Amino acid sequence: MKYELRVTPVAQGHIRDIAAWYHSNASADVAANFLTAFQSTATLLCSMPLIHPVDSRFSTRRAHLVRFPYVVWYDVVGQIVLVLALTHDRMSDSTVQSRLSGI
Repeated sequence: MKYELRVTPVAQGHIRDIAAWYHSNASADVAANFLTAFQSTATLLCSMPLIHPVDSRFSTRRAHLVRFPYVVWYDVVGQIVLVLALTHDRMSDSTVQSRLSGI
């Protein structure tokens, strides 16, 4: 069963900011690779959204990007995978919580 992907405006901003950072501090190729890694993760989540357990600290699911130190925070609502936020995997719990609360 295929699920529909929806990305909140907050998460869209995170994706844009991260890609812009890689573009400015690495290269356009690295920024493109980041976007490809996100898209690959999103595709996987649309195929198997329940593959990741709920993180009890935040009551939401998380998936790590391949080759990049970022976490995709998402919920499954009916047939929808809702991407809530992206965070660096070394962000403190309080910063993650504030990003997830800012939705």
